[in-house]
Parts: sequence; structure tokens; C-alpha cells
Amino acid sequence: MSDPESERAVLARRVEPGSPLATVIRLFHLNVNVEGSEVQRALAPLSLQALLDGGLLETRATSVRSRVHLVPLGSLLLASDAGDPMSKGPEFVAGATISTVALLGHTLRRPGDRALDVGCGSGALSIAAATHSNSVLATDANPRACQFTRLNAALNGLDNVTCRVGNWFDPVRNELFDLVVCNPPFVISPDRDFLFRDAGLSGDEIARRMITLGARHLRTEGFAQVMCNWLHQGEDWASPVREWADGLGCDVWTLRFASMDPVSYAVSWNSHLKEVDPAGFESAVDRWVAYYRELNVDHIASGLVVARRRPEETNWFRAATLSGTPAGDPTDHLLRLFALPSQISDEALLDSRPRAPEGQRLEISQVAHADGYRTERATVACLPGLGLTGRIEPVALPLVAGCDGRHTVAELIEQAGVAPGAALAAIRRLTELGLVSLW
Repeated sequence: MSDPESERAVLARRVEPGSPLATVIRLFHLNVNVEGSEVQRALAPLSLQALLDGGLLETRATSVRSRVHLVPLGSLLLASDAGDPMSKGPEFVAGATISTVALLGHTLRRPGDRALDVGCGSGALSIAAATHSNSVLATDANPRACQFTRLNAALNGLDNVTCRVGNWFDPVRNELFDLVVCNPPFVISPDRDFLFRDAGLSGDEIARRMITLGARHLRTEGFAQVMCNWLHQGEDWASPVREWADGLGCDVWTLRFASMDPVSYAVSWNSHLKEVDPAGFESAVDRWVAYYRELNVDHIASGLVVARRRPEETNWFRAATLSGTPAGDPTDHLLRLFALPSQISDEALLDSRPRAPEGQRLEISQVAHADGYRTERATVACLPGLGLTGRIEPVALPLVAGCDGRHTVAELIEQAGVAPGAALAAIRRLTELGLVSLW
């Protein structure tokens, strides 16, 4: 199995020196040493000395090396600190991490007036929001993070991003937004080593605070989207978030990626120590597991909490486990998730005309038996969409396959000759998951 350094070495040799573009890729993306004269030719008329003075480059004998890592982020470019974040100082600014990419893939992209990126880091979420928002405000306690966010806005030609240094929501007291995004240091840890990882709060308090504060800073019909980890006992993984959502004045969807046991979680977040400091690795895992034992939990969930402010209505809470990765623009799928009222009667459901959204994928798995093929499993998923998949019981498959908007659910049940109870349950769940539209 190859490691990132080996992959970087392979790519560096495939990008042959010569062209200015190749030099820029090797310098800023692959982060290899490049001769100073080569860099000067590639970046002219920009001065090499200006980049050295600005701290973006550093000298290595006759060559130079970038202190900044540059990666494509869709149609945008993202700059961050170069190197392994787990071996750098506490103020290291990470780039497009796994959680950043996951939140970007699930973030609402509808046009809006004001957006807020809390704990902006390198500014990936800020510059993405700036492409569909009139203005974006980014906050971070790390001044270096705000510097990178300003750099990335300028790098992408965006002039609608403003940064404020401060803890979480402190710089935006009493201000309201149409969209709030937050990818905080959500790791549930007894340590305080890294600003981008450790929040410095007990248990999953950082998740609770970001969700509740995010909701309070929303305009009516505004959305808050928070990446987080939270603690839970047994299989009831949604219960803690449900308690946090009570009284927020928001409809809330909790989309879980997975849950881990404490030992696996501790090992995964301390794996950077395993080769360089085996004793330190063992000590860290023991310390983390003891911490979870004190908290009396047996699972740690990771996921995305999405809240829509609707203070004048009866609010609802829904939850599901994501079974796939987001594909394309998730906006329509997200809006379908929040299109249903808190309750819909069986009568209203029977009178509705369900329609599968464009891009819906129906997959049927059949297995041969003595009397022919039988459907063993059927699922539907949206493309583009969030990665939510709905499983359909074989008895309800004829009903679901007929969701073209021309017939009522009652008519589909009669045509398919299926049991009304199973049919209604299937349509109701697919509607909740945004996989079928009723009107």
C-alpha cells in the first residue's frame, strides 16, 4: 500500500519540469523542492523575493520550497499550510480535509444574502458559499486561519468574503444569516494539542454548542449545517441530537455517517503516533479510552446536523444513516428533505401524486430459485443527491416503480394490488428521505 509521500514522489516525476504550469504544480501542489531560477521564470513578473518575504516560500540551498499547499476544490483553488497537520504546531491551518470535503458535498447551494462560516480554517466553506451568496462572513480564533481565508478569497477573485478573528460566534453577536456552515474541531478528545482537532470542551459539548448557536443565528427559513461527533449509548444514536434540537425553533435532520466504538475511535485519531512514537501511541490510546469510560459511553457517532429555522410552526426532528457519498449539487435533495410538514395523514398521502425526482436510480437485485427469479433487494437513490438510500420491500416495489406524478397513491395501490399498510409505509419513508416528491 502506498503512502502520501510515495504518491507525491511518483507524481513529481510524472510532472516533467519545463513549463511554467509544471513548475507551479510541483512547487505548490506536490510541495517538492524547485530551483529558484526555475520558480522565478515561472512566476514572472511576480518577484521570487516577494514570496520569500511574505512567508509563502522558504529557501533550501539553491532551491526553494513552498510553505503553502495548493489544491483544486471543484472550480476553485484552496491554499493551506503545507505538511502533515499532526506533526506541525497547534496553529497549523489544514486544507481540504475529509470532513471539509464531506460538508462541501452536503451543503446547500441556493442563492442567498448572507452566509456565515464559523471556524473557517483555510476558508474552503467560505469561498464555496461566496459563489452563491451576496456576502460571506468568516470567523476563527486562529488569526492565521483568517489570513488564509482572505488569501483564498483573493486567489479565486472573490471580493464578498470578510473575516473576523474570535471564538466561534462571538464576533457575530445578534447577527442573522441565511446560511450557517460549521466544521469545528469536533474530535471528542481528552487532549488539547491541535486547534483544528481538539475543541477544549468536555465530551461532545462542542457539537451541542455549534448546533444550538448556529440555529439562533438563522433568519427565518435559513439553514445551519454542522459537522460533528457525538456520544451515544447502544443503537439509539439519534437521541442526543434530538435532545439538543428540542426548543431550537428549527426543523432538524441528522444524517449519520457511522458510529465507532471508543477503542477504534482512539486508535484512528492517534494513528499518526504509531510509527514515530509507539510508546506514545499506546499511552494516548489508553488515555483516550479511559476518558470515554469516565463519560460512560460505548459509541461515538459522526455526521451532519442540518437545521432550518421555522419558529412559527410545530417543529420536527428526523434522522437517517447515509449509505453513500454525495453526488453533484445536493440543493434539490436537501430542500425535499425539508418540504414535508411535521405530520401528513394517511388520507392526504393516499390523495397525493408521488413523483420520483429526475436522476432517481432504482436498483433491483434478484436471485434465482426453483420457481424463477425473486426480488431479494430493491433500493432507490438520487443522482444528484446526498447519499441517502431507501430500501424497498419487494411487496411495495410495483407501487414505487409507478411514481411518475400522474396517479394518486390510492390508484397505485389498487393497480399494484399490494397491501395498503406496507405501501403507505414505503411511500412515507421515501418521501421523508427526499427520494419521492408528493406534489
